[in-house]
Amino acid sequence: MRIKSARMSCAKGATVIKLSAAAVAVVCASLALFWLISPVRALSAEANSGPPWEEGVTSDGIYSVHEDSVLEVQSEVLTFDISSLPSDIAEGKSYDARVTAEYTFYNPTDEYVTTAMAFPFGIRPYYAEELDVAQISDPIKIDGKTADYQIRHTYGKYGEFERDVHGILPDYIEDDFYSPELPVTVYTVSVKYDNQYNANYNPDLRLDSLSLPADRTRIVCPGLRGEGEDLYYWWPVAEQDTVTIYVLGEDFAVGELDWYVSYGMREYGNAVIPSDIEFSSKKSTLGDIIFSEYDEAYGINRIDWYNAVVGQLADDVNAGDSLAANEYNFNAWYVYETTVAPRSSFTNSVTAPLFPTIHFNYEPRIYEFIYYLSPAAGWADFGEMTIVVNTPYYIQGSFSSDNVTFESAQGGYFASSDGLPSGELAFALCPVETPERINYYGGGKNTPNVLVYVAIIILPILGLVLLAIAAGLVIRFNRKKKVKGSLNADNIGNDDVAK
Repeated sequence: MRIKSARMSCAKGATVIKLSAAAVAVVCASLALFWLISPVRALSAEANSGPPWEEGVTSDGIYSVHEDSVLEVQSEVLTFDISSLPSDIAEGKSYDARVTAEYTFYNPTDEYVTTAMAFPFGIRPYYAEELDVAQISDPIKIDGKTADYQIRHTYGKYGEFERDVHGILPDYIEDDFYSPELPVTVYTVSVKYDNQYNANYNPDLRLDSLSLPADRTRIVCPGLRGEGEDLYYWWPVAEQDTVTIYVLGEDFAVGELDWYVSYGMREYGNAVIPSDIEFSSKKSTLGDIIFSEYDEAYGINRIDWYNAVVGQLADDVNAGDSLAANEYNFNAWYVYETTVAPRSSFTNSVTAPLFPTIHFNYEPRIYEFIYYLSPAAGWADFGEMTIVVNTPYYIQGSFSSDNVTFESAQGGYFASSDGLPSGELAFALCPVETPERINYYGGGKNTPNVLVYVAIIILPILGLVLLAIAAGLVIRFNRKKKVKGSLNADNIGNDDVAK
């Protein structure tokens, strides 16, 4: 028996030695591959966190507020004056980058044509808050003379200018349902419940099968889902939470319907928890509620503010989930009128500030400018185009659109085309001709060094898998050896007894 115990002890020792060797082999392999790319990772230590770029503002051309304009564009001259970039502003010097779009319009008809024009120039990006931006004193000129204009706003978070331009109205939007005087009942739903299931989960307040007469009543609340008879309310709530529901038009007693409190997306019938849902209500009007969030300091007039909210509501027969507008989601426009005699032409120029997208993953940084050319296709006809970039910086070919070929010229670059180029115009500038690509971690487009993410995420998982396989093989091997050794020990003992 002593011999048997000795062999078993030896087998255990072998298991420990072999398992440790396998673990060391896997760890060493992982570390070796990780260290192969770790110098790349070390270079990023000085980079900023977050995306390797900061979004700028796209530029655009002149739009007609009317659907179909008879005016023709004989020529357009785009002049980009970029004397400074956001990151190299000297102390006491203002940031000044601007574009001037000069159109020569022609009226081919035998009548005077008056057209409402609009030029979008967007909202300054967040980084512009740190800049002292040079002011443009006379942004609109007609035949070289300063023209009267207004600054108007549309609610266009995604920059759909061709659609949004028709939202510039002289007065409050007219709608068969919505008006500033529309009665609104504001319900406050208070939820109290005993969380018996898991303190880490908040319940979801649900009201299913909420069928409303859309011609008389619409509901606005943050968790409205579905359409028509399949409309339902779902919103995650915390303990002692409250939810506000707006009933627009004819009142609809939401408190009289069946409410449920459930966890996650489970069927509420399977996870009902004890709850106490209380309702309170008050009367108001749509105009009062919309303007309760309005502030003149935003620089947006009341008409545009109201029309932004109602325009969003009117797009959805079920009204939507908010009666608020966000000042950061408005696009700004220069709006003015032009009148041209029959068979005559005139020049119209608009100047607006430029705010590029900044690419941090280059040293020095690269500044990308985008100008939409496609809106010019909306005019009755389009002639030739000339593009001038006045700048001391270098155009970066890798970021430039291939529909326009820039040539070096005195003080910058020059390009021209017969007719409107297809696609949009994009070019990028840098203080040096060939910037160095640097490593940058933070997600977003152009994120380099995928191998680093492989090392950080995949290799540890791969190491654990290999370690588990190695451990399994070693344990299996030693079990077999253990069985064989045990049999030998038993045979030896029997032989000793026999002897």
